[in-house]
Order: sequence, then structure tokens, then C-alpha cells
Amino acid sequence: MLAEKIERIEDLAVYQTFRKLADEVEKVSREYGLSYRWLRNQTLQASESACAHLTDSAYVEFTSGFLKALYRSRSEARGTMTHLASARDADLLKGGDSLIGRYENAVAELGRLIRHVEEAIELRSMSTRSLHLKKDEKHGATTAAVHHGQAWALPVQA
Repeated sequence: MLAEKIERIEDLAVYQTFRKLADEVEKVSREYGLSYRWLRNQTLQASESACAHLTDSAYVEFTSGFLKALYRSRSEARGTMTHLASARDADLLKGGDSLIGRYENAVAELGRLIRHVEEAIELRSMSTRSLHLKKDEKHGATTAAVHHGQAWALPVQA
């Protein structure tokens, strides 16, 4: 069975998971009360930002920017978890452990996406890297220079 083609970042399961979680955070945080409005605002902002950074990742020009947006999304999701834990500890959030657990699962899913992207970048980098070897007779080493100008001294095999 072939995987369905993803046309938009919003079609990704991880985005949809975070979107549903953000909606749930909005609903459960309505009951925080005036004295905890600050906590509700921070929680809502972080939960929405997790989705927004995923969306941003689709519109960056370079792969490094894409990866940074995924990292920011993960950071915002972790921030949401911290705010939810604060609400739970203040007895504002009923069933908070369940919601935090679902965030934990979503962050793990995002982590798998990040690892996949990192591995793809590394594979692409390795396949396009030109490696030039040059023997340095004076120091008895071979210098390997790659396309971005970095060099390493490697011991020469006798």
C-alpha cells in the first residue's frame, strides 16, 4: 500500500495531533478563573505556537530553517506541557495527566519526524560531498578536504 501524498504541512498526522490538542487546551482552560488568566494565556499561546511553527516549517527556503521550525514547535509543545502541569498542580485542570500524556506522545511523534529529517539531511550531505585526498609528505598525513572547506588530518596507512 502506497502512502498518501502530503500536499500541505497541515495534512501531517503530527500537525493534526497538535491541532486537536490545542483545541482541547482551549476548552479545558476556560475554567481557570480570573486569578489564573495569565496561565491560561501562556498555555494557549504555547499550544497554538506548536502548530504555527509546524506550519512555518513548510515555508522556509533552506532545510536548516525547516529543521529549526520543527525544533521550535517541539519547544513550544514542551512549554505547553509545563503550563499544563502548573495548572494541574494548582488544581485547575481535571484529568491533566491524561492531556499531558497525549502531549508527551505528540512530542515523541514530532521527535521521530525531526530524526527522519536530520537523517535525510545527513544522507543528502554525504552523497553530495566531494572528498579530496592530498598527501602531506612533510607531516606524514593525508589531508581530506570536503566541499565546504573544512579539512582533517588523517593518519597515513603504512
